[in-house]
Amino acid sequence: MTKSILIVGAGPTGLATALELARRGIFARIIDKGAGPTPVEESRALAVNLRTLDIFEGCGVSKILRELGNSITGMEMFHTGKRITGLKFSEHPRTGTEILVVPQGTTERVLIAKLDEFGIQPEWNVALNALEKIDTHPLATLAHPDGQQEQAAFDIVIGCDGAHSITRKHAGIGFDGEQLESVWGLADVHYKSPIKADQVIINFISTGAFGMIPIDLHTYRYVSNQQDVTSLIRNKEDVDHVGWQSTFKISFRLVERFSTGNIYLAGDAAHIHSPAGGRGMNLGIEDGAWLAWLIETNETERYSDERLKIARQVLKETHMQTRQITKSGTMVQILRRIIPPLLFKFSFIRRKAIHVLTAQDTPTPPWLN
Repeated sequence: MTKSILIVGAGPTGLATALELARRGIFARIIDKGAGPTPVEESRALAVNLRTLDIFEGCGVSKILRELGNSITGMEMFHTGKRITGLKFSEHPRTGTEILVVPQGTTERVLIAKLDEFGIQPEWNVALNALEKIDTHPLATLAHPDGQQEQAAFDIVIGCDGAHSITRKHAGIGFDGEQLESVWGLADVHYKSPIKADQVIINFISTGAFGMIPIDLHTYRYVSNQQDVTSLIRNKEDVDHVGWQSTFKISFRLVERFSTGNIYLAGDAAHIHSPAGGRGMNLGIEDGAWLAWLIETNETERYSDERLKIARQVLKETHMQTRQITKSGTMVQILRRIIPPLLFKFSFIRRKAIHVLTAQDTPTPPWLN
């Protein structure tokens, strides 16, 4: 199959899309306005879930990520420092159920190295300035770092260029939603002594909650609906140093459609939501892989409807999880101490929770069946 394809954005979604196309014998050009991949020490996305590992089996990336990542085998829930319940992912009927923690920058570098095996390299510092002839052969105007403007026509343009997607704007696709008022905080906290690196910890407090995600044997990422997340650090006397810190606001937005003409969107260009559950990067990678399969089978007209349904489900779930985290009040505190331990006494509820946490709750990509 010979198609000229431009992928705009060389983050995890764009790189995964290019790789899934390449392993099917379809070679795309991939550009990014940035100077290079995400710095490893400043990676917002950490979770590589089971669905993504299934997708990456086809190109050989899963094995590499398993070697590099920290394997999460369960979750523990606390209320004001006291353990109330937990989950072991091994309870799920599928063997090898886990979540890998891999900094986004590391994932990107693995994908870039694998793409290089196909002779494909991202073109850094190259920006999309304009798109025309969207319904036929999209004509892209590209700005190069030396100031030169290039015009090139493509059969397909895929926008993987994030929440502020230029591709989406030029395609005229709506991106409605809302932004929450609260400011969230995150910090990577490095400890002198080894930590419990195989469990995610959720601690409910009077003003919401904070999560502790083990990046490696000495590092937790703290994430909270509290802006001053460092005030929540536990075992301060054992802290070596606090690394990357950031604040952010949560938005829930979804495109009205995933494509128009020969322009397609994937990842944050099409949907943004809460980091609850670690679904964002993984959902984008699945978008790109799904589109690559449909390009190979000449069924791209299915893409928008199929991905809209899945994205709506994930946004609904993450919105519900975020509401649960941010609620406050005396009655909420009482219920948080009582309800989770009660519910998790039932094995079918535990399995359902694991099913959601490992992203097996949405339809399996057809080529994996």
